[in-house]
Amino acid sequence: MHFARALVLAGRGQHDSQVANISCRLGRVCLHHGSLDEALDYFALGQLAAAGPGDEIAASILSMNSAWTHARKGDGGQALAELDRGRDRFAAVDPADVPSWAGFFTETDLSVMVGAVHTDLAHTTNPATPEPRFHLARPR
Repeated sequence: MHFARALVLAGRGQHDSQVANISCRLGRVCLHHGSLDEALDYFALGQLAAAGPGDEIAASILSMNSAWTHARKGDGGQALAELDRGRDRFAAVDPADVPSWAGFFTETDLSVMVGAVHTDLAHTTNPATPEPRFHLARPR
């Protein structure tokens, strides 16, 4: 409810960066509660708000989250397309233009999202695949 009010206020004030921020947070809430179509709607709204120059980081974050949502739905083609879009937008980021709300999103976070997308794709596009086992290599 509070996020919805914040989204309306940010929209009325024409604060595109905040619209992208709040849309991303609302989408993540929906994603984690299994409301995948609603999550995609919020991510799409955020991507519209982040379409201008200087909003590459927001666009990247929203694309990566959209990719994760598509992976959860089992839509591999769309998930991979959003991953590519998210990586491209991240590569275009000017570190001096990153808004404070998006400062958390680094190359590490980008890699984590890629891993989350591929893990969910493994489960949704081929559910017979056993749980992945991750092995950490010892330094030599």
